[in-house]
Parts: sequence; structure tokens; C-alpha cells
Amino acid sequence: MYKGEWCEKPFFILGSYETQCGGCDTIPSVSIVANILHRLRETKVDGIVFYEGLMISHMIGTVGNAVRDWGTDHIMGFLNTPLETCIARVRARRLEKGNDKPFDPTKTLVGDYKAVQGAKKNAIAQGFVVKVVDHTCAVDDVLHMLEVLNAD
Repeated sequence: MYKGEWCEKPFFILGSYETQCGGCDTIPSVSIVANILHRLRETKVDGIVFYEGLMISHMIGTVGNAVRDWGTDHIMGFLNTPLETCIARVRARRLEKGNDKPFDPTKTLVGDYKAVQGAKKNAIAQGFVVKVVDHTCAVDDVLHMLEVLNAD
């Protein structure tokens, strides 16, 4: 939990950020994420809950059911990272780990990218508050969203 100068409410972050691909992607399953969200909602915690990750962006149904009645207190953020940038970052992480095997982004990455875009459309269609987060200044963009939520 974090309380900063601008954040008087309790602040919960789901997942770990010890690696570049952190957040909910470090939690073993989306059902665990949904369970945590259900419990936070049931206990009526008056705070800000931040969670993100590729895994949960595929699971708008599972995660959406856990947060459906949160209304405008719940924002789904989606990074606007271009596909080419995603590919370059995955290649760089692979090389950093010493993995120099040929990388074919069409095997999984391109499909994942398209699934996230579909999840964003699905979230909007289901009536969730959706915010596109600028990948070039994601931290600042998210902090701004949290400041707005904290002000309410």
C-alpha cells in the first residue's frame, strides 16, 4: 500500500514489478486476479487499486465480472504501443537474456497484440471506462489518472 503527498486513499498494486513484464502477468492466473478484485470490492476498501498486464487484457469477461459494478471508479487502461515497438522490445529482452534463437513475432506476439486491441473494443462495448495510455509517458499518464480518482 502506498500513500503519497497527492494520494490520501490507500493505494493497492496487484502483482510484482521486479521484471519488465510485471503486474498481473506475474500472478499465476486471471482467476486469482479476479478473486483479489472481488475481495477488495466486498470489503469496500476506499482506495485505489491499480492492476495491469497482457494476461488480464485477454480476460475482459473474467476481470470485468469482478469489477462490473465499480462504475466510474474503475478505469481500464490500454497502452497505445505500436506493434513494431512491441516486437523490438521483445527482441531486446530476448537478447538481454542471451536468447539469440530466431524470433518469429507472427507465432504469438502478433496474435496477442490483436487480442489486446479486441479486448479494448470489448471493454468499451460492455460500458467500462476505458483510457488509452500513451506508451511514451505511461507512468505520468497513469499517475494523472490516479490523481483524478483520488480527487473524487
